[in-house]
Amino acid sequence: MHNNSEHINLPDYLRQGNIEQDQLLQTLQQMQNALITATGNTLRSIRINTPNLEYALYNHDPFISALTGFIRDNHHASVQILVQDSREAIQQGHALIRLAQRLTSSIEIRKPTSKDNFKQASFVVFDNIGFFYRNAVGNTGVYNQQCKHRATNLLEFFTPAWEQAEQDIETRRLSI
Repeated sequence: MHNNSEHINLPDYLRQGNIEQDQLLQTLQQMQNALITATGNTLRSIRINTPNLEYALYNHDPFISALTGFIRDNHHASVQILVQDSREAIQQGHALIRLAQRLTSSIEIRKPTSKDNFKQASFVVFDNIGFFYRNAVGNTGVYNQQCKHRATNLLEFFTPAWEQAEQDIETRRLSI
């Protein structure tokens, strides 16, 4: 699974850094496994940027279990999710939304205030050093557990977008 990331169409800001440890992800299963592994190795923070809470990536039991374990084992755990459109995920009864509704002090979901504040890419930053990136076009991704340079580049987008975003009211409602 260790392959150079030149086989994936990465944006310019993700082409430099510690690419030797890049793992090219070419299947949904590889992406799910990378997210589970990274979540299990995270100590403090997970920041997710997603267009629609991608059901196939973030709604399967092993990932939800890993995320629950991360929060349970780390008193200062923080999960920030920036989602462009959560309507479909809400209608599908997305497990990540249900988890966020139960663990409100650890997981927060926000919606960008404008499309300008949102990159149409899917990425996750783990502890400000590791990252998962999924191409908006195609079904390939890259995971690197140790590249502070590129994780910082992703956070340079995420942090201001997060600070300007509004709480996603729809995902806060508890279904009765």
